[in-house]
Amino acid sequence: HGKSDFFVFAADLKAVFDTAIKAVTDTEHHDILAKRYLEFKDWNQIAEEMGYSKPSCYRLHREALAGMKS
Repeated sequence: HGKSDFFVFAADLKAVFDTAIKAVTDTEHHDILAKRYLEFKDWNQIAEEMGYSKPSCYRLHREALAGMKS
């Protein structure tokens, strides 16, 4: 049961993240959250793909998370 329970939990968690991220309307915020939490990319990959510095990615990420709270 242990492994299968974990995979069910992980799939459920991914579905929750997917639903929450799809609700983000700002394109940059959506993209950074999707790359980080759905595609599991590291900050270097995200910065390169989005054409931003890592500090700019961190700022966008903070803004995106703050926007999800409201």
